[in-house]
Amino acid sequence: LESITLTALVSVDEDIIKDCGLSSLQLIKFIYLAEQQGVIFSMSDVYLHRTVAVLAQISRSPFYEFIESEKENAPVVICVCGYVPNHPYYEDTVKCMRKDWSLLIFDEIFNNIGTRKTTIDELLDYYIPVIRKTMKNRKPAFVMGVCYGADIAFALVNRIRDELGVEWPLMAFDPIYDRNIMTGIPEEIIGNESLVKKYEASDYISASMSKPYYSGKVVFVFPTAHFLRKIEEMPEIGYTEKEFEDYKLYKKEKEEKFLAAFPDSVFYFVDGHHYNFVNESRMPNIMKLMHENFD
Repeated sequence: LESITLTALVSVDEDIIKDCGLSSLQLIKFIYLAEQQGVIFSMSDVYLHRTVAVLAQISRSPFYEFIESEKENAPVVICVCGYVPNHPYYEDTVKCMRKDWSLLIFDEIFNNIGTRKTTIDELLDYYIPVIRKTMKNRKPAFVMGVCYGADIAFALVNRIRDELGVEWPLMAFDPIYDRNIMTGIPEEIIGNESLVKKYEASDYISASMSKPYYSGKVVFVFPTAHFLRKIEEMPEIGYTEKEFEDYKLYKKEKEEKFLAAFPDSVFYFVDGHHYNFVNESRMPNIMKLMHENFD
């Protein structure tokens, strides 16, 4: 901050806006220089919290990880985790994907925002500077997100297109899509204050989102386990006649719902349920879909 204002700070509790008199361009430079030191905050954070002391406290760094591919100069995939942390939930995914792509992983949102109320634009204010820095002289592959991460990924690809002028393809794994989390959580979770605060924080983000829309390429992947009870035994168990009819209805409802919003999108249904359909045993098939659509 002192290198920008060319004056010494009296204390870390000075009002950056009022006492230091930073212009908008100086604020952008201040945020960029702080990010280079591993302290991450957004423009809205500066206006809200005002002092160096508080900004240092609220920084959620590190909230992302960059993993180089086993291949030299491999294209970069942006992975948006959403609710759950990268480790250990996506370790199988990363292990398989890094054979062909480098990965920029935005970890669970709560590692970034905690449980404070944050809009989707404020959340993406953290992501965009990281993408700018990471993608210098790198080739983009696609953006992917699972569950709530897929919903955030929709907002992210639009922001990337508008600010960076690049239209990345999107692979959305079982997105929540226009659903309030607090209305659907089990009663036993209601008593868990920390979880409830997290869900409330995510619903606050959701309330600031427009309905998912993207003019670029969108590939949807859904698990089949919404209609099968013994998913751990698949594919050996086969389908009963009723299960197959339930499957056709489920598939039809999904396709109708998403085709209405994304008429040019591609749909796949993969054996597995919401929590395991991107694990190591299923990733070879997922990888095949990725290469078919994004190579």
